[in-house]
Amino acid sequence: MSFRSFPVNHVVTLESGKYRPFLEQCLEAALARVWISMFLVNPRPEADERQQVSALLKRLVKLHQSGLDVRVILGISEVKAMRIGNLTAYHYLHRAGVPVRIFRGPERTGTHSKYLVLDYCSLILGSHNWTPHSLWGNRESSLFLESSHLNTALADDFLSAWQTSYEPTGETDVDTAAA
Repeated sequence: MSFRSFPVNHVVTLESGKYRPFLEQCLEAALARVWISMFLVNPRPEADERQQVSALLKRLVKLHQSGLDVRVILGISEVKAMRIGNLTAYHYLHRAGVPVRIFRGPERTGTHSKYLVLDYCSLILGSHNWTPHSLWGNRESSLFLESSHLNTALADDFLSAWQTSYEPTGETDVDTAAA
């Protein structure tokens, strides 16, 4: 078995509380594209009391409105509260015109990916979901990497996942997709 390796120019570790502030800087600096594959996004007010997730979604809408290529793929969970969180994020982004889909792979498999493809040379990947616990409670670890080669490989993976993803028609569509 062979594995692909990629040259990396720069790496920043993003443990626990460092992720969100660094992510906000990256989003502010984005010039062309922000493609996100995120297992869980939960902006529901009862969960997101500090409105950190909501602020990230608002930032994505502003980036989209400014002309950046913003796309989001969300995961599916068998846990109803997680599905409702993702569906809330889906509807918020969809209503604002941001291209967003729910991932469904072959044989109804889901995704557990958590990464961002930023422009054409940077990316963030790791364990952080966009949930209140991931952003300010849990012990999480992610990496920011500058690598045009790795960016291209992850962008290709994103586009492949985008092709098998779908736009739900309502909560029941997401409920049945996870069943």
